[in-house]
Amino acid sequence: MAVISPDAERALGSDFLARLRTADLYLPLRTIVDEGWVMEDGANLLAALRDAYFGDRKRSATVGHYESAVNGRGIPDDDINASGPDRVCQLMRRGVAFAWAALYAAKSSERKPLLMSRISMEPTLFDSNVVTGYVTIFSSDFADALGVGPLHEKRGVQILLESSDCPHPLPG
Repeated sequence: MAVISPDAERALGSDFLARLRTADLYLPLRTIVDEGWVMEDGANLLAALRDAYFGDRKRSATVGHYESAVNGRGIPDDDINASGPDRVCQLMRRGVAFAWAALYAAKSSERKPLLMSRISMEPTLFDSNVVTGYVTIFSSDFADALGVGPLHEKRGVQILLESSDCPHPLPG
């Protein structure tokens, strides 16, 4: 079941997921989804991200850590000039649309186990008034090991999606 943190609901509205459209999927992220999923050493990986990952698999304690390292990315924002609440909304629309499309593609390919995505917003390291977004996709079996807990207990703009939350492509 999709979970939206209280801070995300305040910033984005309770109907945020229902308002997502295919137009929210940034073209470079769509390309990543279109390249599909692969299984490597028991890990579900987006093929394009795996091909661009140069870390050492042996340094990941679990399959979930490896999936998070490969499938975890910042949300591209070079073309977003907005600030404040408008920036948060644009970044989250882009990040959640990417996660939805990737999870839908995984579900369509009957990928096991169930996959999850955490989409979040945080202040940048050098300027707490500027935010940036992150998307991480991993097998739900590793949610506890990765510290993904109930969002109602956490602060910040965060959304959790499971592949079962994405039964169809985003509407046009």
